[in-house]
Amino acid sequence: GAGGGGGGGSGFKSDDSYKTGDQIIGNAGKTYPSASDALKAWAQDVLGPSQGSKVEFAGKLYQLADGSWSYTPSIAGTEDNSRPQDEEQWAKDHGAKQTFDIHSHGSYDGLSDAGKASADTFSLPDRTKSNNWLNPQPQFLLTPGGDIKEYLPTFTTGADGGGGQIENLGNINGTLPLIPATI
Repeated sequence: GAGGGGGGGSGFKSDDSYKTGDQIIGNAGKTYPSASDALKAWAQDVLGPSQGSKVEFAGKLYQLADGSWSYTPSIAGTEDNSRPQDEEQWAKDHGAKQTFDIHSHGSYDGLSDAGKASADTFSLPDRTKSNNWLNPQPQFLLTPGGDIKEYLPTFTTGADGGGGQIENLGNINGTLPLIPATI
């Protein structure tokens, strides 16, 4: 995909010009003292382009051996799909000791009330990825309204994605809490 740029109007691409496969670098690779600080920085990178281009962006949140946190570049997907796993190798190449999926949901533009509600939560395919029996993982979502949510999988319902708990961690314009101890 195309490279470069940052989110939120920074960089050399306008927020509405991203296409599937394009990449946002932003502050990827910069280290932060907490997962919540890294998530907020990632969200600030991708919110404008995700809204403007009406596509999902996905990457990985990761922790380094020294306990600091960072995130990978984010890759543009489609209006209803993204592939955080495509950034796993980038995270490992940059020292990741553990990684977590992060992705955005594009824009509220043109959505019905039901569509807007759907954009504000994890889809069944999102939840199913987290409920992997071999490697259960929380994951994070940036809504079109700027809220960051965490999905905490439970494994009593099988791999159908039906179980789990969604925590609203707050809006990128405010202070995020420390990420729950699940990670």
